[in-house]
Amino acid sequence: MIEGVPSIVVGVWVMYYLDSTIDEAKWLTADEKTLLNRNLEAEEKQKTETRILDAFKSAKVYVLSIIYFTLMIGLYGIAFWLPTIVKALGVQGYWNVGLLSAIPWGFATIGMLLISRHSDQTGERRWHYALNATAGALGFALAGALGANPVLSIAFLSIGTLGVVGSMPLFWPIPSAFLTGTAAAAGIGIVNSIGNLGGYVGPNVPIWIKAISPDPAAAMYAMAILLLIGAAVTLLFIPSSLRVRVLSPATGRPKAAE
Repeated sequence: MIEGVPSIVVGVWVMYYLDSTIDEAKWLTADEKTLLNRNLEAEEKQKTETRILDAFKSAKVYVLSIIYFTLMIGLYGIAFWLPTIVKALGVQGYWNVGLLSAIPWGFATIGMLLISRHSDQTGERRWHYALNATAGALGFALAGALGANPVLSIAFLSIGTLGVVGSMPLFWPIPSAFLTGTAAAAGIGIVNSIGNLGGYVGPNVPIWIKAISPDPAAAMYAMAILLLIGAAVTLLFIPSSLRVRVLSPATGRPKAAE
């Protein structure tokens, strides 16, 4: 109840505080409103799937569900097991374990902002996601292989954490690149529902792997393989034409055309 009540209060407050449309936003200038409206209009023209049924019939929705499933395995796996992994490196004391466990998350936060900014500037998502997830897979694999070296292990764990955390803002613009209207609501719901099943699998991967292999790094290798599968599926099945058109504030034309 203590956690829930503030959420309810903020939810009601947001209804009155947030603007519903671009034109209602008092904190935007007239030029900014015009540019944003042009961006939305240009984006909507590229979308062909508009109905709820379109979302259920779209193969891309189910491909995205698979990709998100692999991402959630990595995200929840590292979120649940990172302190245990750090402790296994020989770190003593909860305080020290907590401090060292914060390093990968801090690195991932900075990296996520930089990668997302570059993706926004170029309008490209597919290669950004695939390369970042691949880097994360290599980070997990090397962290497992170099577990005897705490410094290198933490460094590669940081890269692995960036691979999952930094991929989140790269992934979610993809569904809205081809879905709109009720199809967007249904499609995003399908992807989120199926993909979040990875939240159950991720924390259990180390437990299941331990029953198969005595190698303590085997779970890291398994998460790395799953991230690589997600990156491969992205490149194989998500068309390169799915990209965000970034309009120039000066001309209103796509930057690529300039």
